[in-house]
Amino acid sequence: MWNHDISTAPRDRDLWLATKCGKVIKSHWIEKFGPGRWVGLGTKEQPIAWQLFVTPEYPNHQSEAGAFAAVNGKAGLANATSVEPSASELIVHKHEFLDDVGSGA
Repeated sequence: MWNHDISTAPRDRDLWLATKCGKVIKSHWIEKFGPGRWVGLGTKEQPIAWQLFVTPEYPNHQSEAGAFAAVNGKAGLANATSVEPSASELIVHKHEFLDDVGSGA
């Protein structure tokens, strides 16, 4: 949930900041080299909104593929480094990146 009251943003942890140009960046408050500012923004630039940056934790459960591997004699998530995948088990992901996502620019 975005908070538009920048004065309430915690300055002791990482945050997501929304900028006036339509970008969202991970940032934190820094007071080195002059007056305090948000990392990634210009010296006098202020974000328009903020929200806490939450670092997701890796799930502590086996996926269906992990359970299948365990049943078939292959190691599950706990010992995945010792398993050599076959060519038929490899999944290739292709990603496309957009420079502008709905900012109207």
